[in-house]
Amino acid sequence: MQITISFSPGFDVEGVVLSVSGGRLRVALQNWDDAAEFQCRHGQWFSENRDPVHIDWPPSSRSDSTESLTRDSLRGRASLQSSTWVN
Repeated sequence: MQITISFSPGFDVEGVVLSVSGGRLRVALQNWDDAAEFQCRHGQWFSENRDPVHIDWPPSSRSDSTESLTRDSLRGRASLQSSTWVN
């Protein structure tokens, strides 16, 4: 699934969700050498250095075999059950 991460200094980075575990999100970010990890606490996402970030999610959609990973499903689940990759 493709997402956009908005960092507080005022720049956005496109990324692809690699994994979700509890309130943690691991993302491969465009033009970054390493994957980044984000943590959700009390409805707010934070970067690894504890700065708040905003995550733009694609519109929710469903198919027969998969469920899109949305902001609401991440907050309500302890682990990732299924995801949809967008090309």
